[in-house]
Amino acid sequence: MGDKKVEIVEVSPPVVTVILEPETTKVVPVLPNRIGAPPLGYAVPTVDPSPSTVRVSGATSLVQLVDSAVADINLTGVRVASVRTFPLAARDNRGAEIRGVRIEPPNADVRVGVVQQEVTQVISVQAAIQGSVADGYNLVGVGVDPPAIAVSGPVEIIQALSFVTTEALDVGGLQKDLLRSARLRLPAGVQATRDTVNVRLRIVPAQGEVALTVAPNVSGLGEGLRATLQTASITVKVRGEMPTLKALTPGQVRATVSAAGLDEGVHVLTAVIAVPDGVTLASIEPTQVAVILRR
Repeated sequence: MGDKKVEIVEVSPPVVTVILEPETTKVVPVLPNRIGAPPLGYAVPTVDPSPSTVRVSGATSLVQLVDSAVADINLTGVRVASVRTFPLAARDNRGAEIRGVRIEPPNADVRVGVVQQEVTQVISVQAAIQGSVADGYNLVGVGVDPPAIAVSGPVEIIQALSFVTTEALDVGGLQKDLLRSARLRLPAGVQATRDTVNVRLRIVPAQGEVALTVAPNVSGLGEGLRATLQTASITVKVRGEMPTLKALTPGQVRATVSAAGLDEGVHVLTAVIAVPDGVTLASIEPTQVAVILRR
């Protein structure tokens, strides 16, 4: 040794057995090993390596064990087709790697084919409404039959859908319930199990209150008596359905005070209010009427 300061004390083992064997070469197929899976809605129907075969060289005992040259292809998250280069590993027929051999060429170009699959999902249906119902009425319910349908299409579109709508239904001027068929509005590329749904619209009269000015009448006057009203009018508030309230005509709401059994003088009498069917009395102001009776 060149360095005289280094001294060999011991060699273990003192003897090494070297076995020499002839080297051989064989051709094996190139196989792709798929790892992972593409996202939902995508499929990888083809994984084609190039070249399709390679030469494996090395000690005969090792080369004999080699069954294929394998490229590990990770498909996790793959959405688009591509051609990529992958290193090759010699494997036996059980998939175990055989080291100590040479592969020519050591890499393979692998073409990964990706196709987008259609997915199916059940989503709700909402009716599209335009316009306003008749004055004095309210739209209180919109029912869709069926309330949900199965749709299919590209995964990106289907996953972005939370519901589908119908064509716009015009409720302008409606005064009563309506049942009609409506076509569905579907995004491009999306198919549904049906083209139309039934939409039921529930319309009811609005509730409200109106104030009327009513002139009170005196009833039950004694013979020879005449009445003079100190209170010329009463404000009457009534409640009910707005169409009914708007259709009220003069004389349908009446205020009456009774002078039955009364003689001359000033009297404060309680007014009695009469209202038509479908209308309820909310309040009157004032509640009493001053009447002067004279002969």
